[in-house]
Amino acid sequence: GSGVVYGEVYMLWHPDTGLFGYVTGQTVVLDDLNESAPQPDEASTASAASSEKHKAGGHHHRQGQTILKGPRREIGLTALSPDGRFVAGAEVVDSGTSAGTIYLWDSHGTLLGALPHQQGSLQALAFDGSSRSLVSAGNYLASTVTVWDVPSGTPVCEYTLPPGSAPIDAAALRAGLGPDGLLSREVGR
Repeated sequence: GSGVVYGEVYMLWHPDTGLFGYVTGQTVVLDDLNESAPQPDEASTASAASSEKHKAGGHHHRQGQTILKGPRREIGLTALSPDGRFVAGAEVVDSGTSAGTIYLWDSHGTLLGALPHQQGSLQALAFDGSSRSLVSAGNYLASTVTVWDVPSGTPVCEYTLPPGSAPIDAAALRAGLGPDGLLSREVGR
């Protein structure tokens, strides 16, 4: 995948892994479309086991499906890493406030971290090609771009656009070694 994601992305797709995802309120649902469907006799056993587990208050999981939980507010933007290992979801931020959270999960449903930010409702969210960095672009009021280190969940750098700049509505991130041999990051819009 190219890693380019536009505002209000409610579906994810990774053609190489068959991972498909969609947002439903405060959760992200992932389906492994490459996983084989159960045979007829397995389906009734799996359905009964899933029903019992659900009644007992356990984690709801049907074959090939994973529910990503954690956010307190509706998810308004998602991104899937190019290798299909990570999912990021940004909460919708109430008008008049800039405080928000990006949630980071692995594709098995484990919540890896909650990344607090002051960018308002994000307009763009994208992983770099190595899946080690994530870029978030704030709303037109915040006018900031932040690059996050995925393994640590910490911001690596932040850039505020000059007053009067056009709003950001898409982001792409490339990381690599610069001419000085140091890691450099380029944020495009």
